[in-house]
Amino acid sequence: MQVEQFTKTESGQWLLSEHKGEDSKLSLKFIDFEIILADLYDKVNFDLGMRILLST
Repeated sequence: MQVEQFTKTESGQWLLSEHKGEDSKLSLKFIDFEIILADLYDKVNFDLGMRILLST
């Protein structure tokens, strides 16, 4: 599992951060929010997505 996070810096540039692995933590500092990727994807059925991709 992976999340790509884009954050705008004070200079107006976009900064890419990649979070990989179920123990990785995604932080949204402006709203004081953190979540572990395993929790973020808790209800996602990855097997179903693969079956759909393979059937097309």
